[in-house]
Amino acid sequence: MQITVCVYIVNLTATQLLMSELSTKTFSYKFPGHVTVLHFISVWLYSIAYWSWMGDLGKCHPRSLGSASRFVATVVPISVSLPVAVAFNNVALTHLAAGFNSIISALSPVTTAVLSVALGCEMPRIIWAGLFVSLVGALVVLHSEAKITKPGVWASSQVGIVFALVSVIFRSLKSVLQDKLLNTHQYGKPFLDKSISVMHLWAVQAPWMVMVSLIYALATESSKQALSELTPQNAALIVLTCITATMLNILGARTLQALGATHMQAIGKLNVVVTVALSVTLMGERLPLRVLPGAAAMLVGVALIENANRQKPLEVAHLKEAGKC
Repeated sequence: MQITVCVYIVNLTATQLLMSELSTKTFSYKFPGHVTVLHFISVWLYSIAYWSWMGDLGKCHPRSLGSASRFVATVVPISVSLPVAVAFNNVALTHLAAGFNSIISALSPVTTAVLSVALGCEMPRIIWAGLFVSLVGALVVLHSEAKITKPGVWASSQVGIVFALVSVIFRSLKSVLQDKLLNTHQYGKPFLDKSISVMHLWAVQAPWMVMVSLIYALATESSKQALSELTPQNAALIVLTCITATMLNILGARTLQALGATHMQAIGKLNVVVTVALSVTLMGERLPLRVLPGAAAMLVGVALIENANRQKPLEVAHLKEAGKC
């Protein structure tokens, strides 16, 4: 499992850095929606090849999960939330440095906690302290970034921040919904009779994710222009992002299944450190020192949230049995 987690972190970091590089002056290819479509097509083709090799292509059919109503209740919400999260994150990377974007992504445990409460799940009180600390840290980061950024550039950065925050919200929603399918026995009211495998999940959700991301790409970008600006150099980099994104999605689901949504977020924070370090050292991005205290506060707040979740597993289990979570 340690190897899987390490490779997952490597691919997560690589995908973010490559997508950020794709929008730089060197490549100047700012069509993240269309690239996202290619990412999901790659995962879809991989899942088809896998089940073809296993001799069980029936796993690619929606009926493999049971009735149509069950499919709509389980897979459709994930098929919408994940493409939106990925597409919005890719758009954010065209406006923000990869390191700064990864700092905003560290808010995912905060949004997960808020979504859980909004859905009726009672949380330990210490979690609210973690939420407060993380939000204060986020405000410090945003204020510091605004101070050092030129007005014209800051307008673009604000757009990127909005897209990054929306991406975090949808990614949190995706994690909870996928966890209910991959670890359904851990929930009081499971979606399915038993948990499904990672490759089964991707086989049934990938085509719908392609459709949702394609609708988004066509609505926000010009396919004709995206094709006209596709140079051999850009195409090579896009193919590389497809490879890392495919590995990222498969290994991310395996990590989620093995560790659960809460610990998955803890693993994801390692990406913040790695991405910031590599974006500064390899890509020449500048991260002002005044941003670091805010980023540190965000991580402390997240640590408080996760520590509360680890210390009170019996209380959470009791709440689930009582139908409050």
